[in-house]
Amino acid sequence: MIDKRKILLFILISVILLALPKSLFAKSGDAGAAGAYLRMGVGARALGMGGSYIAVADDVYATYWNPAGLVQIKSRQFGSMYAIMSCDRRYSFLNYAQPFGKDWAGGISWIGFGIDDIEERDSSGNLTGELKDSENSLYLSGAREISPSLSLGANLKYLTHQLAGKSATGFGFDIGGLFKPNFTNLDLSLGFVLQDIGSSLKWNTASGHKDEFPLNIKLGGAIKLLKEKLLLACDLKKNETQAMKIHIYSS
Repeated sequence: MIDKRKILLFILISVILLALPKSLFAKSGDAGAAGAYLRMGVGARALGMGGSYIAVADDVYATYWNPAGLVQIKSRQFGSMYAIMSCDRRYSFLNYAQPFGKDWAGGISWIGFGIDDIEERDSSGNLTGELKDSENSLYLSGAREISPSLSLGANLKYLTHQLAGKSATGFGFDIGGLFKPNFTNLDLSLGFVLQDIGSSLKWNTASGHKDEFPLNIKLGGAIKLLKEKLLLACDLKKNETQAMKIHIYSS
């Protein structure tokens, strides 16, 4: 028998989402910022859900979306992705994660983004050679189940960037949380992520220029209805350089 309360809750959430003001959506023309490739997303399932994955994050790709979700995996998992994008850009992802005992889980991930054969020209427009642009990030992830309803996780990231014979290195952090209320009979999950806390790259140039990554704040909710036949997920994402974005998924 269908629970009428769940149906009413689903309708209420849908109405609220449809009524959200347009100001919540990203404006066209939002400018980019350092480390943009780290905000592109990974994993076919998560990307197919439009990025509404902060409160789901129940597989190996949790290392990227919400490290706290790693405690939901029950065995060793591998993940990978490779994409050839416009302008011959390449985007790669590879990771591994596993549980450690009852309450802990961890993983390691690599994200790579780059392009070769960029024409180098002098001030007169004459071809002088070719350039290469390569960006990489290595993640070390850990998560712990604090209680049956709460887990916390974090990423430590080592960042590198090579461009035109110059290089930059730096570090960054992510923290995440996943909360599953036990005071309701609903299958509800709530999540948050603070991405790129203090992330930066320092170049080996005479000026010692440093690229600062914008802090990215993500909030998410997910609920399973109709005996887990229906999943409704919604994420809100905001960073320091762009307008707020909303991602909604139902299946």
